[in-house]
Amino acid sequence: MNSLINPVKFSLVCIALIFLSACNGGGSSSETNTDNSAATIDTRPIADAGADQVVTEGHLVTLIGDTSYDPEGSGLIYQWRQISGAAITLSSESDDTPSFIAPNGGQTLSFQLVTDDGVNLSIADTITITVITVASQNTDNNSGNTDSGTGTGTDTGTGTDTDTGTDTGTDTDTDTGTDTG
Repeated sequence: MNSLINPVKFSLVCIALIFLSACNGGGSSSETNTDNSAATIDTRPIADAGADQVVTEGHLVTLIGDTSYDPEGSGLIYQWRQISGAAITLSSESDDTPSFIAPNGGQTLSFQLVTDDGVNLSIADTITITVITVASQNTDNNSGNTDSGTGTGTDTGTGTDTDTGTDTGTDTDTDTGTDTG
């Protein structure tokens, strides 16, 4: 009879182990598994360096990064970096809207903005600043202008006409009248 008890004990132990495994290791039934929900994933913030700009040399330029955001609403740390063009100094490399004075001469400057929400870095966003010269902004286009000034003056013996007005073009005066002198 002793030989029959050992296989029965073995079978009962196996059934108990299978039962306990099915019940999460035999833990209390009042425990709940709180790890059933998906883990929260912190997404990257979005860097927005603003629209490309065309500016005149010597003028104040402001980079606009304040439309950058974090989808979870976290505060952002800003990092601006110049990637091309004549070297300039930004008012701040960590401000959302830094500024600088546009250098002289027609040229192109590029800057990158990266934002950090304390967990992730954004993908860099690039802005291009095209600097134009004052001369190219004020092109002289006087062709086809006529004298619109009013001629007032006195012809004195030599027939010289003096205009008080602005002549911007070709001025042809024909004097008709009597010269005195």
